[in-house]
Amino acid sequence: MLSMVEVMNKARDELKSLTGSEVERVCGCESAGGGWQMHMEVVELSRTPNTQDLLALYDVQLDSYGGVMGFDRVSHRTR
Repeated sequence: MLSMVEVMNKARDELKSLTGSEVERVCGCESAGGGWQMHMEVVELSRTPNTQDLLALYDVQLDSYGGVMGFDRVSHRTR
């Protein structure tokens, strides 16, 4: 089984590949039924100045090895 840090790093890479958006930060992480549940904030649209960036919060479900099993955008906001 991977450590929480290893799972977070793997999940960041996978979510970026799936959405095409850079992960800004991991807002939460918990063990869930043999896998992991993470809440990740991504930059969906970069603007100038960056205070106008569009950020989205995703709930991401992962297996015990850090593979993304599903994800859902639950909200979005400007920075």
